[in-house]
Amino acid sequence: MAPFLLHGDINATIYETQKFDTFSSVPLYASIYLDEVKIETRRLKEPNNPKLEECFYIGCAHIASNIVVKLERDKWLSSVRGRGVIGEAYVEVDEKMLNGVEVDKWVEIVDASKRPISGGPKIHIKLQFFDAKRHQNWSQGIKSPDFPGVPRTFFSQHKGCKVTLYQDVHVLDDFSPRVVLDGGKTYEPQRCWEDIFDAINEAKHLIYITGWSLYTQISLIRDPKRPKHGGDITLGELLKKKAKEDGVKVVLLLWQDGIISVPGIGNYVRTQGTHDKETQSYFKDTNVHCILCPRDSVFYTHHQKIVVVDTKLPNGKDSDHQRRIVSFIGGIDLCNGRYDTQFHSLFQTLAVEHSKDFYQPTTNPDDDDDTWNVQLFRSIDDTTTLGFPETAKEAFEHGLVSGENKMIDRSIQDAYINAIRRAKNFIYIENQYFIGSAFGWSVDSTEFDAVHLIPKELSVKIVSKIKAKEKFMVYVVIPMWPEGVPINNTTGAVQKILYL
Repeated sequence: MAPFLLHGDINATIYETQKFDTFSSVPLYASIYLDEVKIETRRLKEPNNPKLEECFYIGCAHIASNIVVKLERDKWLSSVRGRGVIGEAYVEVDEKMLNGVEVDKWVEIVDASKRPISGGPKIHIKLQFFDAKRHQNWSQGIKSPDFPGVPRTFFSQHKGCKVTLYQDVHVLDDFSPRVVLDGGKTYEPQRCWEDIFDAINEAKHLIYITGWSLYTQISLIRDPKRPKHGGDITLGELLKKKAKEDGVKVVLLLWQDGIISVPGIGNYVRTQGTHDKETQSYFKDTNVHCILCPRDSVFYTHHQKIVVVDTKLPNGKDSDHQRRIVSFIGGIDLCNGRYDTQFHSLFQTLAVEHSKDFYQPTTNPDDDDDTWNVQLFRSIDDTTTLGFPETAKEAFEHGLVSGENKMIDRSIQDAYINAIRRAKNFIYIENQYFIGSAFGWSVDSTEFDAVHLIPKELSVKIVSKIKAKEKFMVYVVIPMWPEGVPINNTTGAVQKILYL
């Protein structure tokens, strides 16, 4: 059968099985595949119960001939006992499905070799495909200020928020060019680390920081033309001072670099220079609580970069009992190698600003017409956060997906996809990495886990605009060297990223 491009969303429900013995004294999983590409896995809470009632909402940009439901045993049992897939059901992709016709039927369950199983077991499947190009928002941008935000995400959109955008850690006074905004206003660049310094310095109750790295010896204030009282203090001393002298609760959650034990490989040493142990030792026996977040994979880290503090109210009133929360959310760690200005100097500042060596504060101001609609997106699972829904139905409604033993919030990807599909004239992306859609690579992608849809979504968008003969531009800005030393033999992951 000929394969088709499935570009859009699939709403699928697995209702129940019939005459199917799971032999399930062990964990059992239901997975959705597009041909051989696994899309989502759900652990069944009651493997012996034929009533499955599992719902899936799948974003896709895959070329496939079949949508496949697989019932699989636990990975460990698969390798030790030779038992993997115990049943598969195939739903053929055809023109009716592409046109949005709902499929609701009992499908034969076969074994991993596609041979019939004794007793003729079946599974009840309902699914419907929604073509992205037929959606009312395809290539329409955001047409109304009443835009409700990205649907089916853990965090809904909030109105009336104050947002400040930053272009660099610091901006010098002679910023250029002059940028004229709507309403006759002129763009006034903000200064990220200056504002973070002020926010930390003025906090009275809490300072929460998460990051890939935090270096205690840096100074946030470095511009000799913009001195601040106490600005020469290091970040480490500032945090200790706030915790000890001012009684502020200071909590740091940092990524743990160092040594990880990899089954079958041994100890794997990571030397990213994050100062993790050094920072933890610096704050030992102080009022600052520094916690290192361990890794659960060789090649992946947590990259949340957030500073949360309490600050005075928008009307200027300063009270210990009436404060608001300001959150700095972006991609800049409070560590060495991050301080920069719009001039991106390489050598001239080595004796001064660099001698030792994006943010969005969201608030709810009163009586401020200059407000934004804000929605928070994450890439995180339930092993490192709290508050996920208890039931599969609630998780489904919040757009959460399942790994084999994890509940995952992938709303960053969903937000990218929503924006790409809505894009009308251009797309501009800046990121440290640009790697994904491994299912479509011409090289063998089985060893890579970069299966998100973003590169494929971009390519499909470009092709659609070419076919429509519409002008459309995509800009992707990434570093020449995304991480580490590219010629270092120990940084194999960097070589793969550069090659792919």
